[in-house]
Order: sequence, then C-alpha cells, then structure tokens
Amino acid sequence: MQTLQAGFEENSGRTVLRLRADLGAGWSKLNGAWGFDHEDCVPYERESTFVCRVRLRPTKGLRISERLLQSFPEFDPLEISLASWSFSMESSILTIRVPLADQKWVPTKNLNRYPSIYVFEDPLFERDLDGENVRYSMQMWIRLRGPSKMFVKTEFDWGDGFAWIGGRPESNRRKF
Repeated sequence: MQTLQAGFEENSGRTVLRLRADLGAGWSKLNGAWGFDHEDCVPYERESTFVCRVRLRPTKGLRISERLLQSFPEFDPLEISLASWSFSMESSILTIRVPLADQKWVPTKNLNRYPSIYVFEDPLFERDLDGENVRYSMQMWIRLRGPSKMFVKTEFDWGDGFAWIGGRPESNRRKF
C-alpha cells in the first residue's frame, strides 16, 4: 500500500482533492530527523496532473527522546479546520481535503509557471507522549502540471474601460 494516496471526491457539487497519508507506514528518518515526506500524483482533466506532497515532522527545536520519535503514535479521532481545508486523523491515518475552487493559486517560479498551493502549519496538532509534549508541523505542496492553467487568473493593465495589451501608451513601451 502507498503511504500517500491522492484522489478526488465530490462534496456539495464541488470538486475536492483528498490526500490520505498513512503516517505509521511512511514514518522514517529524514536528513537526521524523524518524519513523513511522500509525494503522489493524480490525473486531472485534459492531460493535466496534480502533484501532491505532504511533509509532517515534530517541530524543530524540541528536546524529545529519540525513542519517542522513531515511530508515529496512534491518535484518537481528531478534526482540524484551517480556512477551507479540513484535516482528520484516525489512528495513524491523516486525511486532508482541499476544495479546489476555494484556494488561492499562485504560479510556481519555474518557466512554465504551473499553478500551485503551499501550506505551512506549525503546529498542526500536539500530542503528549510519556509526559513529553510533541508538536507536529506540516508542509504541503500541490502543483497542477499540464496544459490546464485555469486556476491562475490572467492579468491585464486596465485603463479607460478596456485592457491595454502590452501596457499603457504613456509607459512608452509601445510605438504608435
């Protein structure tokens, strides 16, 4: 079984991207610290693909015994809402639901300028383990690759009721 599975579901007529992370199975050593860092792709309409990556780890700077960090503990059911996102935890399974239409998509810095979302939440949740308080931080990246760039709005320079393609004449960027 994959440690991160991405898919779609419908919720009240809206498309929701669902990420299911098996934190217990995917917990491992990441550059000297324990955590979860996995990626999955899910096809989308018109030859596009969503690339989804989730990274969860104990917050840096905490002094916690190595023995407690070597495996991800099982949780009682937990529900968290951040803006339009929802997170639910049951045992060691983290489910993230992202409504696609409610997000602020920004272009990536690569030449293709794919639409993307980046979220960093520290702490996302806390857990007491043998008398030690462990806070978990989460990073998530979602990128849409392919010809569909519908989530990023086209920018125009508006002037006098219509759009100036290439800028305003007084900017001296056009020859008449």
